Amino acid sequence: MNAYTEPYKDLTKNAIDIAQDLKSLREEALAINYYNQRINTCTDESLKQIFIHNRDEEIEHASMLMGWLKLYDNGWEKQLKNFVTDAKVTDVQ
Repeated sequence: MNAYTEPYKDLTKNAIDIAQDLKSLREEALAINYYNQRINTCTDESLKQIFIHNRDEEIEHASMLMGWLKLYDNGWEKQLKNFVTDAKVTDVQ
């Protein structure tokens, strides 16, 4: 997938940075999904522990990228504050 839908030369540095962040976030989410599936199907406990470790590192990376978006892309701070809480998803109206 091309990260840019508009001509690159017309994009601001911030727009390019955000596109790079979102592309990286998508890649981290995909890696988390892969590791979750491997954890679910792995029969060797020592290998499963490696997959768990790797998945948790990918979650850390995704969280760091979301933190950057919170600081540098309008709207993320408000929405993360509204929806990333200790509340259960079913509690969100």
